[in-house]
This record gives sequence, C-alpha cells and structure tokens, in this order.
Amino acid sequence: ATCRAVLLNETATAVWQLSDGTHDVEAIVVILADRYGMAPQAIRNDVVSAVEQLEGESLFAANPDLTRAE
Repeated sequence: ATCRAVLLNETATAVWQLSDGTHDVEAIVVILADRYGMAPQAIRNDVVSAVEQLEGESLFAANPDLTRAE
C-alpha cells in the first residue's frame, strides 16, 4: 500500500468538514459564504473546485445527487 499526504487549502478543508452526507454543494456554499461574510456566488466556484479536488484525490466519492450545482 502506498501512503501519501494531501495538503488541503482552507476552502477544501472546510468543504471536507461539511461533507457528512447531509449537505449538498449548495448548502455548503451557503454555510461557507455566511462563515466568511461573502455572497454565495462569490464562493460557489471555490467550493465546486474543492469538491473536484477531493474527488480527484480519491478522498471521497461524492453523491451526484448532492454535488450537482444548479
């Protein structure tokens, strides 16, 4: 087995922490926008990128029904 470390930026870390199976992407966007005092549209792309990064690193497999940002 190969071991490796993955360094997550602040947004990816927050997304990881909120990815508990009960929050969809839009809910995470709203939570983080509120946390950082930003408009949801200002943070949406960062959240989607973080989800893609986490999936790309095989850190989780997102549920397509929960990750579809519309």
